[in-house]
Amino acid sequence: MAKSSFGDFYGVYRDAVLRFARHQAGPGANAENIATEAWIQVCDSWDRITNPRPWVYRVIIDLASQAEKERQMTAVSGDPYTDHRGRPRRASGASLYDVERISDTTEGLQRLPRQQRAAVLLSHCGWSASEVAEVLGCKSITARINLHLGRSRLRKFLAEPAVIAQEAPQAGLEGRTA
Repeated sequence: MAKSSFGDFYGVYRDAVLRFARHQAGPGANAENIATEAWIQVCDSWDRITNPRPWVYRVIIDLASQAEKERQMTAVSGDPYTDHRGRPRRASGASLYDVERISDTTEGLQRLPRQQRAAVLLSHCGWSASEVAEVLGCKSITARINLHLGRSRLRKFLAEPAVIAQEAPQAGLEGRTA
């Protein structure tokens, strides 16, 4: 099967990549910049990439990780779009319960280790374990373990956010291809 043109690929995955970047980047990050930089890297490497779909998602994970490290080194204050905990402010017309539930889910996702967060998000978008493994650069079993651990921690967080907030973040299983 022949690889499509970059323009066709971009047209199909543009929105999904931006959504993924928003979830990977977290509050206070500029997901649009991360997604744009990922698209630039894909375009620049288009002729060398054999399977662009997992490649672009891997770039998003790497860029979001880099942005998070930079953000931790820089004190950011006065964001008018988030509350004091970095959670999105309530949009007018949305019920308080819906906003709190979405906010809790977003916060729960941000508390997951990066590999688990990526596995949960990609699986939610319909990716198979082998596709998730390709993006994360690990074996399929490792991707399934990250998915299981991520879902379990997210479920636990949504049941009792205060309990998880006090726990030290666990490291996710990193990809081992040996």
